[in-house]
Amino acid sequence: MPADREGPGEPARPQLGPAGTLIRLALVGLILAVVLGTYAFLGGWLTPGALTPARITDAFEHVAGVHPGFRRNHAKGVGVSGFFESNGAGARFSKAVVFRPGRVPVIGRFSLSGGRPDVADAPGEVRGLGLQFSLPDGEMWRTAMINLPVFPFRTPEAFYENLVASAPDPATGKPDPAGMKALLERHPETARALAVIKGQPIASGFDNTTFHALNAFRFTSSAGVSVPVRWLLEPAQPFEAASGAPESRDRNYLFDALIAQVRRQPLRWHLILTIGQPGDPTRDATVAWPPDRERVDVGTLTLDRVEAEETSPARDINFDPLVLRPRASRRPTIPCSALARRCTRDRSPGVKASRSSRARSPPPTSVGGSDMPTPTRQFPALSRLLHWAMAAMVLTMLGIGMAMVVSLGDYHALVSIHRPLGIAILVLVVIRFVNRRLNPPPPFPASMSEAERRVATASELAMYGLMLVLPLVGWGMLSAARYPIVLYGSLHLPFILPHSATLYAVLRKAHTVLAYLFFLTFLAHFAAILFHTLVLRDGILKRMEIRLGG
Repeated sequence: MPADREGPGEPARPQLGPAGTLIRLALVGLILAVVLGTYAFLGGWLTPGALTPARITDAFEHVAGVHPGFRRNHAKGVGVSGFFESNGAGARFSKAVVFRPGRVPVIGRFSLSGGRPDVADAPGEVRGLGLQFSLPDGEMWRTAMINLPVFPFRTPEAFYENLVASAPDPATGKPDPAGMKALLERHPETARALAVIKGQPIASGFDNTTFHALNAFRFTSSAGVSVPVRWLLEPAQPFEAASGAPESRDRNYLFDALIAQVRRQPLRWHLILTIGQPGDPTRDATVAWPPDRERVDVGTLTLDRVEAEETSPARDINFDPLVLRPRASRRPTIPCSALARRCTRDRSPGVKASRSSRARSPPPTSVGGSDMPTPTRQFPALSRLLHWAMAAMVLTMLGIGMAMVVSLGDYHALVSIHRPLGIAILVLVVIRFVNRRLNPPPPFPASMSEAERRVATASELAMYGLMLVLPLVGWGMLSAARYPIVLYGSLHLPFILPHSATLYAVLRKAHTVLAYLFFLTFLAHFAAILFHTLVLRDGILKRMEIRLGG
């Protein structure tokens, strides 16, 4: 029988009465409410008071104001470039290419903490150094460091509370001392960390500052031995303590001195690995490791070029310390220091998902009524397998996408699943489209009117289009941001668009809008399936049924 004809049917079902119809409609509504409630919970809609990346970004803007074109944190900075020369000593702990003997190019950015790009330089301002190592195989390693030996805040909540407490009082122009006192009482670990920080001497400039990467990572050697590691950069330039009278200096004296020094001669730092031992904290950046831990000098960073923020390639890079060489290290946790750096950019919902749809093949006639026979012809076996595989993947993707919008500590773990899953869906969409061309689908149920078939066909085309476009837009978005697109281990995708912050912003917004549009399309598709299955009972779902055991 041709695919556009109605197949043989099963015996007619008894027509539902008013009470039965209402009960089944209520069941449809209940199922939809459960589905919506689940995704609403994952997306944070049911917990509006929860701490999210957006609330942290808002807090930065509340404290420092809105400065378009600048980072929310570490807004004031200057770009640098140079190279890292490994001495090979790090290969004892890690298989990463960056630790093999040799030289790799580096770009980076010195900065001061806070969201004001016009802030006056001062010794007490937290200094930052972000670096990107470009490896020979095309991959990247990024790290973000600050001049503090420990991070003051153990949790994202404590970090946020400090932002709020540091907002200037309109009457005095300074933070409310009572608010800061209450913060320290609620978080004694912050008070202990601040005591450690105050006990450290402050360097006179960027050039002789030691920078600490406070994240703890796990390195795995070629022999399979895994150890926790922290690292820091120790300057080759001699230490000089900061003077106590910065108010007499120019408001950009730290950056002016850095620019002059780099133009006069290259600046160098030694990359030092600190090897942790069992029991050393890897989930708490407020606590330093014991001073007797093994320290290994694994190479020298040389910075020989400095550029203004406007022209530096570092301007559009988010120096996320969790962008790693995949085989180099695996992070056991995401300390709050990583959060502090990640909050330098405004993050929008990143739901990237797709959903398979039921096939179409409009029959030449339409017959109304819930007591009509149900078609017994099914989709081909491969079509059914692809449908249910993609259905499971899309349901997972939607949940991950919703959770990414509000996640703090688990964001990078979710992203590590989101990206390869999106590409897998893209591949299956292409396979499924080819399969549909080779294996025509069975007809719609006879109970569907011509208008319903047209709507079903249009929704199907929308589903396929979104399943194809969403992963491609996400791929292009990450390419424009020069964010490594890791699928698994050392397998990663090439960049398909040029590096452009503007293009990234446009594609990110487009990805968000398309993702929510897909979510609505999915809900409409799911609701229609429920209505046909539970109320009309026309057997539409049986076309995709997989019978186990025969």
